[in-house]
Amino acid sequence: MSGTLWVALTMAAVGAVVLTYQHRRHLARVQRDRAALFEHATDVLEQCRVVPRGLEFPLMYGRFEGRDVRVEPVVDALALRTVPVLRLIVTMREHIPGQPSLSVLSNETGNEFYSGHRDLLRWRDPAWPKWVSVACDPDGVDRELADAAVGLVTEDAAVKQVLVTERGVRCVVRGAQANSTAYRVTRRADLSEARVTAEDLYKAVTMIDGLCDQAAGLNSRRPVAVSEAESL
Repeated sequence: MSGTLWVALTMAAVGAVVLTYQHRRHLARVQRDRAALFEHATDVLEQCRVVPRGLEFPLMYGRFEGRDVRVEPVVDALALRTVPVLRLIVTMREHIPGQPSLSVLSNETGNEFYSGHRDLLRWRDPAWPKWVSVACDPDGVDRELADAAVGLVTEDAAVKQVLVTERGVRCVVRGAQANSTAYRVTRRADLSEARVTAEDLYKAVTMIDGLCDQAAGLNSRRPVAVSEAESL
């Protein structure tokens, strides 16, 4: 083996080791950053536990006012927007027997992969803003509950969706936005500094808890007629 070839092979081996080391450091940093997403919000829920998911953002579980809560982060990069957004799917469990599904979605684009909105029938009403999309089961839902859900979406720009089912209430809220400068240069969503604040999480679970109370307390339901709902 010539000296030149030996040097080339040695340099290639060293380069591979360096690249592997740098890649592992990068993965470790990403995992560490994402695992810290809820570090400022763990006191909001009782019996709170954060479940790491490797390179994915962690899940959070706990209880609020006696109800089970699950918080799942999802990266929304499909919407027609400049910068991807980290959304939080906050689910509060409540047994509401016979409750028809109701979904209220803000600024629908058709790319809301997390919503399940398109599986329901559209309900249009001139009293609601045009940028709010309301959908429900064919049997219809209580108008008072629908108005309350629409109000949550229209009164807070951070709320993307409210979903009510017989298993409880789910709310999709904005958790963080990617670094706009880095995204415009690399077209990659940099959410390494994303952190959920205690204030934002408390606001979300309080809002959902109130809607759970309202849905569970509606004994006499006044469903809309099926004719008022249009198929998607």
